[in-house]
Formats: sequence, structure tokens, C-alpha cells
Amino acid sequence: MIWRFAMIEAIRNIGEYALEKNEKNINDPLNILLDDPESNHKNPTYKNIFSIVLQEINGEYIYKNIDHEQYSKEKLKKYLYKTGNPSSTDITPTSRITRVKKEGTKQTTFELKILSWFKEYKKLGSDKNVNFLVKVGDCLRKNKDKIEKDLEMQYGGINKKEKGVLTIKINNKYLGDFEIFRNILVNSALENYYKKFGKISKSENKLCSVCKKKMKKYMVL
Repeated sequence: MIWRFAMIEAIRNIGEYALEKNEKNINDPLNILLDDPESNHKNPTYKNIFSIVLQEINGEYIYKNIDHEQYSKEKLKKYLYKTGNPSSTDITPTSRITRVKKEGTKQTTFELKILSWFKEYKKLGSDKNVNFLVKVGDCLRKNKDKIEKDLEMQYGGINKKEKGVLTIKINNKYLGDFEIFRNILVNSALENYYKKFGKISKSENKLCSVCKKKMKKYMVL
């Protein structure tokens, strides 16, 4: 039994070292889960953040414009980027831009990564969070042509050697400012671990062998 605890402690130390090396804090789970769209900070190219700006008016959402700002590492929790399947959607509707103009059968990043993300949210119901996503998705679909035209114009104005990231702002707030999107990210991580390991164990008021704190813990076994 002693060797088992020693092994857990060693794994914990290795994990902490790996996180610190990547400038991630073990006490900040969201930060651990996020990806940085700029993977090469020595020679950065993803210097541009393009936001589809939406505004709520009387419970409905309208498209305003495409906002362009410079990438900032301090805003990673705002962008809420988490890479997904290269040929499908990312975990959240924030994605690296690969195509702003449709080429034959190849979809634009907006179609493939953003519109497709909202496909499962099409029907209003009793859940206010789902209804929020349904209305946002409806607004994006309704304004598809205008959004793509505006994005193409904005993207065409940046340095040809640079790249960009596409995300959404709602009422001047980033995706990371909304609990619903943060929960989707965390739940996706739990689901992926469950699929890999097959079991989730729950315990309350127990001393975690990894973080050394008493709390309710959900552990994937």
C-alpha cells in the first residue's frame, strides 16, 4: 500500500512540473483544459482575433459586425479555445481560421467550425441555457452571408504572413465570460475521460491524494 501512495505522489509531482513548464496552474482547472491558439510564441503567427459581434435586444440576438483585435495571451480564458476534431467542430465556438472564402466544396471556417457547432441547438424548450444557444445559433445562420462577407474583408486587411482566430462576442462579452460555455468545456473533458477510462467515481469530504485538500471530488478511474 505504501508503494502505491508513493507512486501517486510521484505522478502528482511530475504532473505539477509539466503544468508549471507550460505555465499552467494546478489550482485553475479551466486554465489547464484550455489550448493556446498560438502554439509558437517564439515565432507567432496567430496574432489576430476576429469576433462575430452579437447584441441582445428584447430577448433576441442581432448581428452587429466583425471586431478585430490583437491576440493576447492574458485573454486565453476569454477566448475559451479548445481544439477538437480537425474535420469537425472544436470544443467551443472559437477556432483557428483556415478559410474565409468558400472554395468549391470546401467549407469556410465559419461554416465548418462555428455554424456546425450550433447545429444541435435548434429547438427552444424549458432550459434557458439551451434557449440561449438556440437563439445565438439562429442569429448566426440568419446572417451567414453577411458575416462571411465582413470576415473576408477584415481578414484581407491583415499581414499575409499572419493568421487569425474566429470567436464570438455577445453583449461585449467573450465566450469565457459565460458560464454555459465554460461548463460545456469542462463537461466535454469529463466525457472524453469517461470514454477513455470507462468509469467516474464520486467521493465527498475526502482528502485528495493529488491536491491534498478535502472536497467533493469527481475522479475518472
